[in-house]
Amino acid sequence: MSDVALRDITAATVRAICALEVRQDQKGFVAPNAISIAQAYFEPAARFKAIYAAETPVGFLMWRPGSESGVCYLWRFMIDHRHQRNGYGKTALKLLFQALRDQRFHLLKTSIVQGSAGPLEFYRSLGFRETGETVPNGESLLLLSLLMHGGPGRAFNPSGAHRRRRPGVRRDGRSCAAPGSAAGDR
Repeated sequence: MSDVALRDITAATVRAICALEVRQDQKGFVAPNAISIAQAYFEPAARFKAIYAAETPVGFLMWRPGSESGVCYLWRFMIDHRHQRNGYGKTALKLLFQALRDQRFHLLKTSIVQGSAGPLEFYRSLGFRETGETVPNGESLLLLSLLMHGGPGRAFNPSGAHRRRRPGVRRDGRSCAAPGSAAGDR
């Protein structure tokens, strides 16, 4: 989904972002965007962005650094009910994951309200794992290692190279084994 982008919310776009809503059965799982934006103004470390698909606003996310070095907290995330199940949410979060890695964050935390219409399976599909802990408001804590790249189980390589080298072969492709050895014959 190359048409998904995270954009600043401006005076010209704030009403459209505040008008975005989740489904009725999801409303107990995330605060309205207007509340989130207001809360961000009272939390100096909070950062928030609108999620766009091409030129259409489709969602909102908000995060802040955690109290521990290298840890960030995904505070709010939503995709409007009319735009769910189109891949916008996963793509937007992957953009956020990369931006956080670029800022040297290595762990992302979030918390969720448990329930049948809740986001647990969605977060699991992105590699988040349950900790078994609850945060003070009673929500379940989830963690995601930002050292993962491309989804669960695939290690993040900061060089961007994602292929494995053959044993006995240097980064430049030349053999590091003696001529005539098994590695040198490959």
